[in-house]
Parts: sequence; structure tokens; C-alpha cells
Amino acid sequence: MNEQTIQMMVVNHPATFIRILGVYSRRGIRIDRMSINRADQQHLSNVRITVQCDSSMIDQLIKQLAKQIDVINVFKCSDRNIASKNNNQTKE
Repeated sequence: MNEQTIQMMVVNHPATFIRILGVYSRRGIRIDRMSINRADQQHLSNVRITVQCDSSMIDQLIKQLAKQIDVINVFKCSDRNIASKNNNQTKE
């Protein structure tokens, strides 16, 4: 396992952060560092989370985070492959 960092743009709601942390908790992943900063648009925040896990786990984590309704985009910082989702997409 090695250090992996994920960055997200999210809607700035308290429940958003609870859901994001729940994704990590359900997978048993311990967060080493977490930084939340307000984005240029007042209703959005930039979230950066660093964890210790392998590549396959981080890829699954990104997929799960991208499904969260208030997550605008999420990507692994090391490769900058952005996994964006359309805000008009309905939640199943």
C-alpha cells in the first residue's frame, strides 16, 4: 500500500461531507489527511483526502465517490484523470 490523494469539487453542505466520509468508513479506509477549502463559487468546496491504500482500492473509491449526488468531480491527484459527472443525472 502507498499514499494516494483524491481531490474533489463538492457542493458545500454538511451532509455532503458525512456521505463522503461514509464511503471511506464502509470500505475500512483510514484518512491520513483531509483538507476542505471554499472554491471560487461560494456554494462549492475543494476537498483533498490522502489515504494509504493500493491502486485498485483507490479506483473503486473514486467510482463510489463519483456516484454521490453532491460530488461535482473527483480525481486521483497523481494522474489527473478527471471523473466528472453531469449534475442533471438522476440518482438511482
